[in-house]
Amino acid sequence: MIDAVFLTIGSLAILAAVIKTADSGRSGHQSGQYLLIVVFVALAMACFLLSYTAQIDADHLYPQLGRLLSNLSVLIAAFALLTLQLTISYSPADAYPRIRRRFQLLVVSLIVMAVSFMTAAPLPRRLGDFGILYRTRPVLLIYIAIYIAFLGTPLAELLSLSWRYAQLARERRYLRLGLRLLAAGSMLGLIYLAEKVIYVIAEAAALQSPLGTDYHCTSPVAPAQCGFEITLTSTAILICVIGATLPVWGPIVATPLRRRWRARTYARLEPLWAALHRAFPQIALAEDPSSHAYQRSELGFLLYRWVIELLDGRLLTSLARHPN
Repeated sequence: MIDAVFLTIGSLAILAAVIKTADSGRSGHQSGQYLLIVVFVALAMACFLLSYTAQIDADHLYPQLGRLLSNLSVLIAAFALLTLQLTISYSPADAYPRIRRRFQLLVVSLIVMAVSFMTAAPLPRRLGDFGILYRTRPVLLIYIAIYIAFLGTPLAELLSLSWRYAQLARERRYLRLGLRLLAAGSMLGLIYLAEKVIYVIAEAAALQSPLGTDYHCTSPVAPAQCGFEITLTSTAILICVIGATLPVWGPIVATPLRRRWRARTYARLEPLWAALHRAFPQIALAEDPSSHAYQRSELGFLLYRWVIELLDGRLLTSLARHPN
């Protein structure tokens, strides 16, 4: 079950990267599209490497190697996300120095995490978080502190930016909804990191965590700690993937539904429009009163026109009943 969750989310992230790749040719912000592709691919690799099958296979090469590579992939995704936010928030002249500094910080973080991991060796072969190893191998606290800080920064900024820009996208339904989903996904990610801080402190100090201490996940929700480690993180990634790609596929999926609604509305309004048109031919905005026989692709314009004509017809009807 755990493998199914991570492999499914990873596959959806790859699908999102494919969608963004196909859409990059039509978009005017190709650099942003490419950065999102990096985010999705890195998150997909992190999910694949977190599956228990991959962790067991990686353990044959080096104990806990799968978790190390997964965490490093998450940092790469966080850097790409942070770079995207900087390109949106600043002019190129101001963004590039900041991106350069963040890249240097990424390289240093990856190296320090790898060195901390190797210094803690030999690590026992185990699935899931390091658990009690935070107490017996304190150098892993450096490892996890870098991971939490580097991931938490772009998530906090994503929450702020996506919520702010959603307020400005009132006329673009799918973009606004996508930004709301990104804000929700980033919020879940921050909740996961907050719980991770509590868990690591409890393990390192030999305290009792509210959700229990050292654990082994038998399902995505049992024990309770796994609800954060697996279910919450997977849900956060899934929501962000949907939110980031919704402006691309949302209108495509909605087109058949919109056409059906227009056809149904057309059929309901036609008798009323015909009756008003017979009584008041002057309400027709088109030169030819029979020009309402539109093609399917023009039903939207026709209904828009009919609303105006029906309102004019209602006004003329009111004037006819009450001439004074």
